[in-house]
Amino acid sequence: MKLKFTDLQRLVAVTCLVFASSYCLGAQEDAYVESVVNATPSQAWSALTTKTGLESWMVAMAEVDWRIGGSIRTRYKADGFIGDDGTIENSILSFDEPRMYSIRIAKPPQGFPFMAAFKSVWSVVYFEPVAAGKTRVSIRMHGFSEEDESQKMREFFLRGNQYILDKLGEKFSR
Repeated sequence: MKLKFTDLQRLVAVTCLVFASSYCLGAQEDAYVESVVNATPSQAWSALTTKTGLESWMVAMAEVDWRIGGSIRTRYKADGFIGDDGTIENSILSFDEPRMYSIRIAKPPQGFPFMAAFKSVWSVVYFEPVAAGKTRVSIRMHGFSEEDESQKMREFFLRGNQYILDKLGEKFSR
């Protein structure tokens, strides 16, 4: 008898394996932040996933290749160009527009203090409607270890990601 699995069954199985492997490998608590913004999920999605959206409130420069395996490349300062040492590059791992996307740091900017630890983490960004014209945007970073550098990076991103969500909220309260 040949077993057939639904997509949901496959997803549940993979999720269980990820959680089990994280537990067995001694993974630490995720870095989780959230904020409710005055926007629809599609509006919040566009603000975080498009060149126009990102440059309207978050960064001086952005380049987005929106596809699985594509990238989001950004610069916070205008005194350079996309691709220079100040560029942050994230690889797009998955997405379900406008509900969630996941990314991994592919190339941090020069001077990033966590050059070993960044290689094991990834982020999932969720967009959940909570009321008419209001969306809960949350960022959950996974893959931290017990290592000191990893724990310092976790604290860094807890603060930084909350700052980003606070600024996203300000964009939609204007």
